[in-house]
Amino acid sequence: FPHWTFGLYQRLNARIDEAIEAAERTVNHAHGSPFETGAAGALLSVTGNHTRGRQLIDEALELNPRLPGWIHWGRAISDFGRGDFRTALATSERFSLPDCFWDHLLRAAALGHAGETEQARGAVQQARRLRPELERRPERLIGMIVGERETRTRILEGWEVAGSRAG
Repeated sequence: FPHWTFGLYQRLNARIDEAIEAAERTVNHAHGSPFETGAAGALLSVTGNHTRGRQLIDEALELNPRLPGWIHWGRAISDFGRGDFRTALATSERFSLPDCFWDHLLRAAALGHAGETEQARGAVQQARRLRPELERRPERLIGMIVGERETRTRILEGWEVAGSRAG
């Protein structure tokens, strides 16, 4: 777990290669632990390593389907990275942190791409309530976690569509 924490620190400081190395060290030291394996997969997903990240998350969930919902953020981010917005939306149903803006931000982006206006409106409003600066700086907040430009753009596009419908 310390390797994962270090990797997250590296990601937050835009050191993508170091974050990837830390995620792989996490896997090497996890000895099959689903939590650490899933966490490493989520970290790899936010660095743009969608295939490997998703593989690790799926492995972890097969061993323990009751992992924390934030691990599914990695799956949803991978879905966005692949342009698979319907799967991102389905994945968002597994989020379990209603008091964290990321649950609602990712769900709003997926709903925006899916054209689900009413639900998108509610998710945007909830995300903005939890993190008011999303009103002014969504790109910066998304970019702090999602490292790959194309994935970040897809999330932001869905968020903007949802936000424009939220009023």
